[in-house]
Amino acid sequence: MDGLSNNDANDKRHEQRLEPADGPGTSRGEGKEGTVDAPPSSLEKLRSRLLDLSARNRLLNFSHARSKRFVRVIDELPDQLFAKLTEEKSMRFAAVPEPTEQQLLEHGYLLRDEATGLLAESGKLPGAEEWAARLGMASDHELPQAAPDVPDPRKHADNAIQTLYYPAELEARLQIIHGQSRLALEETGANVLFLAFGFLEWDESLTGRNSPRLAPLMLLPVRLEKGKPNPDTATFEYRVEYSGEDILTNLSLRERLRRDFAIALPAIAEGLLPEEYFARIGETVLKAKPEWKLHRYVSLGLFEFGKLMMYLDLDPARWRGRSPLEHPLVRRLTGAAAGEEREAPAAAAGFCREYAIDALENVHSQFPLIDDADSSQHSALVDVIRGDDLVIEGPPGTGKSQTITNLIAASLAQGKKVLFVAEKRAALEVVKNRLVRAGLGDFCLELHSHKSQKQAVVASIGQRIQKRGSFRSPERLAALIGDYERLKARLNGHVERLHAEFEGSGLSVHQVLMQATRLREALGVPPGDFHPPVAAPDALLAIDRSCLQEQAGFYLSFYNKVAAEAGQPGRLDTHPWFGCGKSRLDGAERAALLESLAEARASLAALAEARDALTDELVAPELAGFTPDVLADLADVLSALPVPRGDEDWALIGRLDSRSCAALCRWLQRWDMLLQQQGRLADCLSPEAIVSAEKLAGLKAACVRLRQHNGDDSLSLNDLFASLGKARELFGGAEQVHVLLHRLGEQGALPEIGTDMASLEQLACLLRQVQTLPAELAGLRHRRFEDEALDAVLGELAVRLPDLHELCERVGQAFDLERLPDHRRLEDLQRVLAKSSLFRWFDGGWRAARAEVLTLLRPGLGITDALRRLSAAVELQREQAALLADSRYRERLGEHFQGISTCIEPLQKLRAWYRMLRAECGRGFGARAWIADYLLQVDADFLRTLQANASELQDYLAQVEHQRQDFERLLPYDVHALRSACLLDPQGLFPRLIRDVDGALQQMLPLVREREPTLAGMLELVKQVEQWQAAAAGLQDDEQAAACLDGQTLPRIEEVIAGDSRLSAWRHSVAFAAPLLATPLRECLLAQLAAADSRETEARISRWHEAGRRLQLLSGAWERDCQAFFEAGEILPEEWWQSLEERDFPGLTARLATAAAPGFARTLVRIPPPARPPDRAGLRLGGHGDRAPAPRAAALRRRLPARPAGCLGDAHPRGEPGPRPVLRQGAGGDPRALRRDRQPPQAAPARADRRAHRPQPDPAGQQLRAGPRAHPARPA
Repeated sequence: MDGLSNNDANDKRHEQRLEPADGPGTSRGEGKEGTVDAPPSSLEKLRSRLLDLSARNRLLNFSHARSKRFVRVIDELPDQLFAKLTEEKSMRFAAVPEPTEQQLLEHGYLLRDEATGLLAESGKLPGAEEWAARLGMASDHELPQAAPDVPDPRKHADNAIQTLYYPAELEARLQIIHGQSRLALEETGANVLFLAFGFLEWDESLTGRNSPRLAPLMLLPVRLEKGKPNPDTATFEYRVEYSGEDILTNLSLRERLRRDFAIALPAIAEGLLPEEYFARIGETVLKAKPEWKLHRYVSLGLFEFGKLMMYLDLDPARWRGRSPLEHPLVRRLTGAAAGEEREAPAAAAGFCREYAIDALENVHSQFPLIDDADSSQHSALVDVIRGDDLVIEGPPGTGKSQTITNLIAASLAQGKKVLFVAEKRAALEVVKNRLVRAGLGDFCLELHSHKSQKQAVVASIGQRIQKRGSFRSPERLAALIGDYERLKARLNGHVERLHAEFEGSGLSVHQVLMQATRLREALGVPPGDFHPPVAAPDALLAIDRSCLQEQAGFYLSFYNKVAAEAGQPGRLDTHPWFGCGKSRLDGAERAALLESLAEARASLAALAEARDALTDELVAPELAGFTPDVLADLADVLSALPVPRGDEDWALIGRLDSRSCAALCRWLQRWDMLLQQQGRLADCLSPEAIVSAEKLAGLKAACVRLRQHNGDDSLSLNDLFASLGKARELFGGAEQVHVLLHRLGEQGALPEIGTDMASLEQLACLLRQVQTLPAELAGLRHRRFEDEALDAVLGELAVRLPDLHELCERVGQAFDLERLPDHRRLEDLQRVLAKSSLFRWFDGGWRAARAEVLTLLRPGLGITDALRRLSAAVELQREQAALLADSRYRERLGEHFQGISTCIEPLQKLRAWYRMLRAECGRGFGARAWIADYLLQVDADFLRTLQANASELQDYLAQVEHQRQDFERLLPYDVHALRSACLLDPQGLFPRLIRDVDGALQQMLPLVREREPTLAGMLELVKQVEQWQAAAAGLQDDEQAAACLDGQTLPRIEEVIAGDSRLSAWRHSVAFAAPLLATPLRECLLAQLAAADSRETEARISRWHEAGRRLQLLSGAWERDCQAFFEAGEILPEEWWQSLEERDFPGLTARLATAAAPGFARTLVRIPPPARPPDRAGLRLGGHGDRAPAPRAAALRRRLPARPAGCLGDAHPRGEPGPRPVLRQGAGGDPRALRRDRQPPQAAPARADRRAHRPQPDPAGQQLRAGPRAHPARPA
């Protein structure tokens, strides 16, 4: 093959027949029977679209450097790893341990600054591969082979898969792989996560080596599960396990090798291990291509086989039995049926038709439904069951899944098998869930994802076999079908009645209801208020539409008549009584209404006279053009003018206008605000800190220095100050610690020990051990007391010696213990003296024994006493002999063993001290091991001297430790230094913190007045003072205020705090001028006041007060009388005054005079009633006759939307239809004006509400504009 050209190779490949996939028991080119006919070219074209043999395919061109979608394995045996996973064992991924700080220091990656103790990187920190090599781990991705000379074969026997990543990177890679594999499984139902064993490095060119590729060889399908967090690495562990699916070879590589190189990739047989497969690769592929390489890599990654499996399944050589090419539909799709005659379906040229489902025969047996379906969906089911080929399409939510569910169920009812395939797993799940809800879940066998495993398929089939005989019987189904048909017949009957003609009306019930709905929506009000009061529904048939049209015509003509009486033809708003809501008036009511109108006119005239008088008094001609609204506001201002205080600056008042007065007022308000803020700040800070920028900068710098030691905003400065005071006192006694270290060094060799936390803890431990050692036992210290076997010896002596002492005391009462012979002699004497015969006196031996015993007795005792105590003496001597004969005691205790005279209690105390010493200090290794060694060899006199001062030193060291912990709490940024640096040295941490932190606090003390200051509070105060100082500086540069003062120098903040009389004068001037400047007469009034002296000014303001109060009374009378008139006539003020362009005195007077004109007043009783419309079948539209109930008539009057405009009075007879027309807002003769609802009259607001709408000066300060008035007499 190497010697062929590309064209020859291509020709040879095209001549080869497509071969089936290699597998157990098959060989290339095998079929079921003979040779398979070549498929049509269109099928080959379709297949070729599924085949991706380009470099984009990861199965042919896998890269370990382009993404994080893989994890590489190192230092594992392929066969052992493969065997563990296929045995369904769960294995975890192990990372390279990250180096500790100490390890980085030892290997030179970090350097410690001796002066500051800080760490710095000497270069780039080691990567995972470099650090693994440092740890002695195998960092090569080529996995080793199992060999007898492997140093420790057990390291491959654990359940960990070693990788070459740090924990964080390993977690990130596994997290990506885990998420993408789960997403692929959920969407497509196919597992794409494999553990690849072995990679083939191959070249895609036929003759050269210019494009090497990596392709995985043996793919083990696995699952990746997220485990628990690892507390040592602070990452999640991930575990991998075999999914149970078939183990695959690289199908894409196999096809590429077969097509381009005529090389057969070895198949994977059951039980084949990676090492054996690698050997087969070498015997086949590498033998044909020796320049290619086999890499013993193992990688976890994502590989997709879906389209390639479809390509192989479409290979005709793999088909068994009837070929799919023989199917008519396949032949049409592939073009093989060209030229063949076939019967076209009925709907081949367009959309399928819908069937009359209820008319179909045997619809329940042939076309059953198990889910909801409309007629189009049911018709599609009918076409499919009848064998038609069709395509069903539609947007989401149109019932495609329901139709598929019904198709599958109907096919099952026909005894057919159905294969349902979809691109997404979600589509399968939707249909499967619908079938399960319908009770057909046991008839479905899922063949995707993990459910396609052999064990899962077998178990699923077993469950269905066990459920045989538990399904519903056909008899019960027939009963359900009968109920369904009965209910369907009832529903069809309802539909027929709904579309039948209603009572000869020419309309169906459905049409009547639809028209009624449309009319109800167009009317906009509840139509029930207009229903006629009929006794029976049949009476509705007697209603004539002409009757209703005649009544509507009456209302329209009435509307037109009233509109013709308006001031301008076609405009109801120009009618003299437009806005009146009274529907009827008797004579007394009409007279009262006209009287109210007259009173309102008189009040308006009186107010006009008062305006003219005030014009003359103030010499202000412009008052003549004021409206009642503006005049009322002027009355409020005049009556409330302040009396001068005497210190007003009249020159300043003369220069002020509305704009400058407002600017100066705002400037004074800002000063007042600054003074209030300064008062609040003075509670926490001294005045110097508030006013002086230099002092404030020093305070801020002190806070910043404290922030370098503690970033907690809640830090209490009082606690910090108290703690520093204690630290200062403790540092004063640091000399005794240095003296102790010096004396300890003189007595023996000491390790490198200072005044850091660990050293002070060791000193405290040493003093604690010294203090627990009794002083009298200091000289008895010996290495023998470290022997743990001594505990048993001392315990045994502690039991035996008390018994011996008691026995010795009893024997000593009769015998002289120093003269007693050994126990053997005493036993002989006891045996001889035991004779009781009278002839014993003639026995010389007895007498000699008696004489010897008598010599042993104490004076005054006889032989009888001796015989009574002799047994005890024998026992005593025997026990003493046994005690002395036991060599263990002498060996363990040495010279301390004195037989029965041994003092056991001191020895026990000394042994207990040794045990405690070793338990707390350890032996050999350990930071405190030197303490035990030191105390065992130091001089006893020095220990006694040390014991005298141990208690005091211990208390001091405990205070130092407590202070250090207090500093850790208060100064968290110095925790590392507090635990590692020297504390009590002259240049140690304590004096450094005292200088730095206490210096900052001392700088803050004279400036802070707050009793419980915190660091955050100080920083916030500094920020507020900075803002305050900036605002104070801004006030001094205010150009508008300076312009108002005509060049006067604005006061400084220090002058204002100390007291400045100018501010008081400016405030009184602004307070006096502001209300005057808010009136339209400001120039006139200010000119009069400026020309007068103080006494005359007070007199003028007094007269203005009186005039203002008089105007207020007259204005209030006008408002009350006008409101009374509106309430009497139920008049809406907005509609009454609508025709006026300007609501000044002439316009208001003319409007009231027009309404009071005799001609229009007579129309209150002159309008004749319209002719009574016909009343058919008792139908009335809410009139005042006897036929309509009072409640319904009242409801009609309340809810009638079409109230025509008209005049006042009760001119219609009781038989008129409906309520009296009311003159309301309209536009010309437009009948739509009748549909406007009447609003209730508005109540007049209180006087305080009217004053709340007092006019304010406009920004330009030109004139007083009347704001919106809330009372009905003067509406907005």
